Amino acid sequence: MTSGVGDPFGSVVVAPGTGFVLANELEDFNMGDSNDPDNPEKPGPGTANEPNGGNRPRSSQSPTIVVKAGRPVLVVGGAGGTSIPLGVIQSIVNIVDFGLDIADAVDAERIEGTFYRPALGIEDKRVDDAVKDDLEARGHALSRNGEYSPPPIINAVGFNPAGGLNGLNEAVSDPRNEMLDQDPGQGAAGQS
Repeated sequence: MTSGVGDPFGSVVVAPGTGFVLANELEDFNMGDSNDPDNPEKPGPGTANEPNGGNRPRSSQSPTIVVKAGRPVLVVGGAGGTSIPLGVIQSIVNIVDFGLDIADAVDAERIEGTFYRPALGIEDKRVDDAVKDDLEARGHALSRNGEYSPPPIINAVGFNPAGGLNGLNEAVSDPRNEMLDQDPGQGAAGQS
């Protein structure tokens, strides 16, 4: 449901006998210059997130299990660095609060904001003009990213609330995976 090896192919090292690529998540430690206004996401050393023996870096991985009446009904996760949590929560809200089926919830247009970017990233061609006007009227600057934005690439497995599968679970991979300039992997085209 989620992956995090840092750069493509991680550290480019495979754990012997396993086939697993090791991560290069040292980039997730705060190693920047605390006086660098262009990099407020990575303050310098002296924080709890500095590289040190035994420390683990912060992570934006957010695999999430949604439970109803003690039974797991939805599992959502993805890849895409700091954008993962917003993609995960928007997909869950689309299912739980708006009643979308899993495929439509994962495919739905996204709006993304972070503390270190001054503008909200939006999938411009997919977000309704009235929503964009309302956001701007509230003082938000918009970064218009085309029809499909880059990651996060969200994956979800769970019960279809629309009942279209007669109570069976379904699995969905984000169609944004096919929009990347690289191998489409196991996106919607890989499903049958």
